[in-house]
Amino acid sequence: MFRRFDHDYSKGIGPAFFQVDEAAKYGISGTVECLAHDAIHSLLAAATSSKIVYIFGQTGVQTEIQLECRTIKAMRFWSDSLVVLDADGLLTQLSIVTRAVVARHSFPGRLLAMELDPSLDWLFLGMTNGEVVIWDLQRRCVAPFRIPCLLPAELMRGRGRRISPVLSLQLHPRDIGVILVGYAEAAAVYSFKSNDLTAILALEIPPGAPGSTPAPDLVNTVRRPALITAIWHPGGYHVLTAHDDGYLGFWAPADSKLLQVRTVEEANVHIPIRSRPAGSHTSSVRDPFRCVAWNSTKNPDDTSIFIAGGLEMQSGAKINMFLSWTTDRHRQLPLLLMRT
Repeated sequence: MFRRFDHDYSKGIGPAFFQVDEAAKYGISGTVECLAHDAIHSLLAAATSSKIVYIFGQTGVQTEIQLECRTIKAMRFWSDSLVVLDADGLLTQLSIVTRAVVARHSFPGRLLAMELDPSLDWLFLGMTNGEVVIWDLQRRCVAPFRIPCLLPAELMRGRGRRISPVLSLQLHPRDIGVILVGYAEAAAVYSFKSNDLTAILALEIPPGAPGSTPAPDLVNTVRRPALITAIWHPGGYHVLTAHDDGYLGFWAPADSKLLQVRTVEEANVHIPIRSRPAGSHTSSVRDPFRCVAWNSTKNPDDTSIFIAGGLEMQSGAKINMFLSWTTDRHRQLPLLLMRT
């Protein structure tokens, strides 16, 4: 089967005939703290605890940038730049071509939210004082335009606050002139075109409604769960607000109408009921929402919601849930089905 060759075919081949080249490198330094993805250029950025940002592309495309900052909280791609935000409110704009820092700015106070659209030159930043400041990515400076806190003073005073931090920001998926701002008390819809506040979405659970924790000392009181994040429907028809205690609120922002409040397990927990079955007065602590994302297929009306968290801690379940959402845009009635 095998034949032995008496002639040495490798004779005369020395080290000079070979050139060692690095084809790929595996592994990173430290633990991953933040990720950013650029779907247009197929790039993935990973920031680690070693203050190194690794940028991965297609086969053979990889680079790394060493930063001088604290813990990296968020990153976004824009054109040929990567914007990095750390825990101290330091914004760094990097060139992914030269791997150099092209701009750096320190904002007073902490920055809690960041939003960016590839078609715009503006980066929206939410601050702890309730303002939304704008960084001009093209001119590499703070833009003169900013959005003040949109919540009425009466709403904040009614919930025991003087200022409300900005917790989330998201531009309208079909109207670049509209932005959804999530505060600790409520979500607000703001229009750049009309320079006007178009909707305030403040969730209240009335007395008698079971809510997420139907304990006897809570059922007969008004509950105002703090907001965690607010996101648009992929078509922009509805808004989803995620709150403490496992509440999910679905809204029609055109008229600030509340469509439904539910938990991961049960729907319509905001509707008061006259009588509750025996043993229903139980209290349980829920795992906070860690991630809520609203996605769609090629059909923008065929959507699903990815949820991490929101389950009762005593259940011991640590799974991610999907809620399918089928919407009749004309009637604005949500129909939900939970899938695991």
